[in-house]
Amino acid sequence: MLVVLGATAVVAAVFLFDHGMSEAPADATPVPTLLRAVTLRAAADDGSRAVAELPAGSAVVLRGRSADGRWLVLEPAGRFDVIGWAPADAVANAGDTGALTLFAGSTRPGATATPADAGAPTRTPDHPDLQVEALLSRENRLVVVIVNAGDADATGAIFVSVAGGDRVRVDVGGKPLRPGDRLQATLSNEYVQRRASVAVEISLEADVREEDTTNNRFTAVVEPDRPNDLELLSAELAGADRRLAVTVRNNSMIPLVGTMTLAVRSTQPSLLLSSRLVALNLAPLGTQRYDVPDVQAVDLTRIQVILASDAINDAVAANNVWPR
Repeated sequence: MLVVLGATAVVAAVFLFDHGMSEAPADATPVPTLLRAVTLRAAADDGSRAVAELPAGSAVVLRGRSADGRWLVLEPAGRFDVIGWAPADAVANAGDTGALTLFAGSTRPGATATPADAGAPTRTPDHPDLQVEALLSRENRLVVVIVNAGDADATGAIFVSVAGGDRVRVDVGGKPLRPGDRLQATLSNEYVQRRASVAVEISLEADVREEDTTNNRFTAVVEPDRPNDLELLSAELAGADRRLAVTVRNNSMIPLVGTMTLAVRSTQPSLLLSSRLVALNLAPLGTQRYDVPDVQAVDLTRIQVILASDAINDAVAANNVWPR
């Protein structure tokens, strides 16, 4: 299992905590909705193939934009089988669309059109051409959006490799991926713990020829779409030597792995008693106990325990300290 982390292993720092601070609740973000009935298109063009019909008032999830900002890539809220283009002026509460992933026409994000006289190779018919159109996070699992931009069906299995890892077969629904069709493949064992750059490569079975394999690799920045949270649950003295033991809980819907720092300070006077880097490997909603053997027989009312980790985007910093 490869987990989406930052560019390097975690280096943790010790933070001071102010008992008088608390997090203010975030304002609710308006949900993008359709101002009128819309025909989702396969490209940023009124004449392109229709993908789906959406009624006025439909809630949608924004996934990208055209270079001129006049078209948006979106999917109906709660539906993972449909994605397409709609005019930007048909969407209310779209927010800052300039921050969305840039798509070029009906191709993958960030692609640029090739002029007809630029010496581009001539396409030969009757071959599929798989491209990665986008990388998304859904329920904090990595989703790869694949489009067949070729002239023939993509038959057989489709495989995805993340960060140069093993090829994983994805479910294509028991039917070929036809020209112009899209597949949203959720990689159940690829978790999005934090905002990070992710590289993927797609491929077909060895005996299936593709029109172009140079466009099978794609890199994008992906971030969690649901909050991840570590909580320092408790601290106690354990064993005959009355060493400090703390319990940490994963309040996230995905497993969390990496490293974190546990630091212990005395409160009066404020002295650093211990700081240690420990392994983080917690199942969803699971707990783990950590011994701090260099802190023994302390007065629990006169210490403060703090955890810190760059392994995740921690949604609730206030529960990273004990006592609260």
